[in-house]
Amino acid sequence: MALNDSIPKTVVFIVGRRMGETIPIGTGFVVGGRTPPGSSLAFTLYVVTARHVVQFERETWIRFRKMDGTLEDRPVASWELADDDEVALTVLDSDEGLDLAVLPIPDFLPSQAGDRHGARDSHFRPMLGDRVYLVGLFAPIRAMGEQNVPIVRAGTVAARNQPGIPVTNPDGTVQEHTAHLVDCRFYRGFSGSPCFVQFPREPGGWGGGVGRPDEETELFGLVMSHFDAKDQTKLGGLAEEDIEVEVPVHHGVGVVVPAEAIAALLDREDVVADREARQRNTETTAIPPENV
Repeated sequence: MALNDSIPKTVVFIVGRRMGETIPIGTGFVVGGRTPPGSSLAFTLYVVTARHVVQFERETWIRFRKMDGTLEDRPVASWELADDDEVALTVLDSDEGLDLAVLPIPDFLPSQAGDRHGARDSHFRPMLGDRVYLVGLFAPIRAMGEQNVPIVRAGTVAARNQPGIPVTNPDGTVQEHTAHLVDCRFYRGFSGSPCFVQFPREPGGWGGGVGRPDEETELFGLVMSHFDAKDQTKLGGLAEEDIEVEVPVHHGVGVVVPAEAIAALLDREDVVADREARQRNTETTAIPPENV
């Protein structure tokens, strides 16, 4: 199974300040929220990431690659934060000159995607063990963050919509979430990455054009966190006795916010009102065609 080259173009990096330096601190991706029927624009564009990536930052930027190959760090005025889920989003006012692709919502959602006529079976077709792909920031290679180049990691669906998953917030508090679990290793920088699930395509189904013809690809959610265990290890040295220290050991299990949580934030009353206001403003400020 594979993804085509358009998927990495949906991914951007979230930039913050560390020790006076602006560096990538997480991952985001571009989605299109559908505008009301009859609107002149099909979508309003948003950048989505994990809430904890931006919630406690004083300043954030979004790093885009431009069509001419240069980069742009665009400042973010504000983020809309989900009330109960690890989702944040901000409007992308203009994509002019940016080298990116867009994930249309709800087309890529598991509860909505179907064939070209909207038909879909009532059951959730991805199964445990189906392949997932994560596309995000690989922080150890600094040049990739500087050049806005994500990597793709692969894993499998380990559990779906599991309640009671404990997640430690940046302020040290622990909150329980209902989320998916994936069997995959990922580390710092992947928070906010899109997670795609891919599985055999049913006869007559529509794969969205991002995989091979016999496969269907859907947005499974966004990466929230991963599980570590504490293990004891000994540090040998010149001391008479070895020193034992605790070190984190990756369980190889990650937590993914379901894609429906992204749709819920897009459908929140204030976000919808803002989207409709922007659409009205676009229509009223449009230059009328010249009389002929």
